[in-house]
Amino acid sequence: MKLVTKSNFPPYNEADYIIFKDGDYVYAKNGKSGRIEYQSSDIEDVLEYTANALEGNVDGENGGIIAITKGSYKFTRQVTIGGGIILKFNNAMIDLTEINSYAFYFDASGMSNDAAKPTGIIGPLLVVGDTSNPNAGFVHLHNVIYGITLKDIHEAGVANSLRLTGKGYLGYIEHCDFGLAGDNYGGSSGTKIYIEGGTPDNTYNKNGLTFINTAIQGKNLDSLIYIKDPGENIVFDNVWIETSGTNMETIYIENASVRISNAYIYVGTAKVKNSTLKITNTKLHTTFDDVYSSDIFITNSMILSKLLNITNPTEATESIFINGNYFSVPNDRILYSEYDLGTVIITNNKISASNGIKMIKGADASGYTRTVIISNNQFTGGSLSGENYLDLETVYVVITGNTFKSTTLSSSDNIIKVSNAITTMITNNSFATNVSPFPPNISVNSLYKILKNNVGYTTENSSTATFSGDGSTTQFTIAHKLVSTPSKVLVTPMSSDAAGDFYVTADDTNIYVNYKTAPPSGTNNIKLSWYAEV
Repeated sequence: MKLVTKSNFPPYNEADYIIFKDGDYVYAKNGKSGRIEYQSSDIEDVLEYTANALEGNVDGENGGIIAITKGSYKFTRQVTIGGGIILKFNNAMIDLTEINSYAFYFDASGMSNDAAKPTGIIGPLLVVGDTSNPNAGFVHLHNVIYGITLKDIHEAGVANSLRLTGKGYLGYIEHCDFGLAGDNYGGSSGTKIYIEGGTPDNTYNKNGLTFINTAIQGKNLDSLIYIKDPGENIVFDNVWIETSGTNMETIYIENASVRISNAYIYVGTAKVKNSTLKITNTKLHTTFDDVYSSDIFITNSMILSKLLNITNPTEATESIFINGNYFSVPNDRILYSEYDLGTVIITNNKISASNGIKMIKGADASGYTRTVIISNNQFTGGSLSGENYLDLETVYVVITGNTFKSTTLSSSDNIIKVSNAITTMITNNSFATNVSPFPPNISVNSLYKILKNNVGYTTENSSTATFSGDGSTTQFTIAHKLVSTPSKVLVTPMSSDAAGDFYVTADDTNIYVNYKTAPPSGTNNIKLSWYAEV
């Protein structure tokens, strides 16, 4: 056996116990007295001894710090640890290739003095798993009331990284990498991050977590992130969330408030139920295919795939706010829904997509989206043959202040189509001349509608026209430049020679002023003021 010296360990009083490996044995050294208290060939036995000792009495309080020195430790079974205990690894590696459960189970149930003590694992720590094992897990924390801590952990090949159940409060996951798992097995099993609050029984049932500078990756799992009933905010900041494989949900959120910022989220689908989700400053390549009874806010982000794809009749939501984002979706729409999305507000986005937005009432839908407001966006693209660019079957529609350019649609498709609405307002939009066809087609079926002041789609126009009479001509033609035949035309004579008895007709190109008696000859003697409206 090698000589164990004081230099192998942290300074006295920095840890309550120090675990080190020498040869085939693992030792537990009391960090206060310097005495070796326990040894075993199994790391699990040594950890349980030290954890049980700390759960009893350390300076009159439960809990403490267990330091694990540099070395490689193999786990084949679960270790149960009480609340208020921190495992502090010093450049150690743990091997989970032969375990079929979570390696660490922190359970603070029934312990009364843990509320002021953090609980968890601090590295630097490397965790290695077997990607062919869907049952292996890293850490499960249950009823840990205060200060869940995971920091400086690099893990790879473990299907189930973190499980949080029961009570919990003020948890921080910092500088961790929960790496790719599932490469070598075809079935779908395992959840990288699992958070479930259960039934509240006191004011501490707030198992909120904050993920900071953390990566979460997986392949061919049941779910990458599962969050249900946490009771407190779940925050992801400066995180990388990535999935690949089939039958994969990126995120499942239910009865929760979740905030994601400064993140990268790639591949898969997401479901949000009875929750509030806020995403900002994020690169997002994920499609939400269920947003039941939820509020979703997405701001200042880059979106690289269809954002919503709602096709299930049980799905509906309260409100969706999409503001200040950049969309690049070259082969699809940015939003598609056949069911009630409540209120949808899309503002100040730059949107490049082969087609835009479709919200319709599905064949078996009980209702459809109530209010859609699309304002101050820049739309570019549009090439799906046989499809309308903005296709909205909603109750109330406001489309205002948007710019449309470089869209290419078939001659029978509409750049905007509104169906079965009560009130529609399409105003102050700009359609560039590189929109094809130009002017674009707009179709509105609404009980009440306002369609005006749109550049490139002229629905009202006015000017003056001057003609020279020859004493025989009775019809004078004025080009109105409207998108279709006007329904309202007003012509007012502005000279005495133009003030004869006349009537007005119009078609999709011109206004015709028809005099019963030809005005007299003269140069520029017939002056007319006119106004026309579709």
